[in-house]
Amino acid sequence: MDFGRANGGKAKWVAMGRDWAGFVATSNFGLPIYFRMWMLAMSRIDRHGHAAFVTGELSELLATVDKGTGEVRPASASGVDKALAKLKADRLVHADSTPRCIRLPRTAVQFPRGAVVYCQPHK
Repeated sequence: MDFGRANGGKAKWVAMGRDWAGFVATSNFGLPIYFRMWMLAMSRIDRHGHAAFVTGELSELLATVDKGTGEVRPASASGVDKALAKLKADRLVHADSTPRCIRLPRTAVQFPRGAVVYCQPHK
């Protein structure tokens, strides 16, 4: 892969394991939900920069633990929406990202060359 195209050819790159990113996202309840969401996107990203989820899946994967009872609870829909809004505001994901598909910017992630095939929510 050519790692020199982003940032005017001055980019420095690091690799991240998908399994590790998914583990961090789903096992570290103390981390902020927006960070966990970003890590989930990194674990699901396809070669076109899309991380697809089925309806309601992010709520389940971004579960939290009730400190009083120890019960694991799905993230609320409003919590998922707020986390996604923060990622968009911080320009960590594309503005057209939704809970069904989070798009990562090409300046942040290296993709192999090939025909663009969009996920269902972005067709």
